[in-house]
Amino acid sequence: MNVAVIVAAGSGVRFGGDVPKILLELKGVPVIIHSIRRFAECADIDSIVVVVSREHIETVRGMISREGLGKPVAVVEGGETRNASVRSGIKSLDPS
Repeated sequence: MNVAVIVAAGSGVRFGGDVPKILLELKGVPVIIHSIRRFAECADIDSIVVVVSREHIETVRGMISREGLGKPVAVVEGGETRNASVRSGIKSLDPS
């Protein structure tokens, strides 16, 4: 089973603005949804894990639920650093 892990828990400070870049819209669609759609369209990917900051978990889950992607997508909490967020995404994977 191939799982895509999208690490998107950063605050986007370098990008600037009040809204994290994953929630900003590009052509009317949040950036994170553009990323998830690409993996959902890939025949080699069976499921997707999206790692986001705690305060955006429910927002991203809501966005995903409206998409009807046809593949399982889990949203998990990231960590304080990118390394910790990657670890969180990997830990969420089913070892079987």
